Amino acid sequence: MENDNLKNESNNANTTLLPAVRPSVAWFATKMEEKLAINDHKGGWKKCEIDWLIERIEAELEELKHVYGFRKADWGRSVGEGIQFVDISNEAIISECADIANFAMMVADKFGDEHCR
Repeated sequence: MENDNLKNESNNANTTLLPAVRPSVAWFATKMEEKLAINDHKGGWKKCEIDWLIERIEAELEELKHVYGFRKADWGRSVGEGIQFVDISNEAIISECADIANFAMMVADKFGDEHCR
């Protein structure tokens, strides 16, 4: 099944010039796209209710807080303290940030009036 969102976005990208993008924004957009591509089988967000998308932002934010909380609790402690360490990678935190950003993008896309064209 072809993803309608991907198809529509690809068509629009061919006709629209992007402004200069900061390296950090381009890098993070790549992370966002990686997460979107993993979920292409779900068919996109065009039919999702805005309230549901906002609930997903809130849920993903809680996941980020949870993951970051584990990471933060481990900073500055030594193995000698007898604390069980949880291995939270930078990539895990970045992944949660991309989830939040993707759902926020989906909400913005719903209000973007076909990207103001």
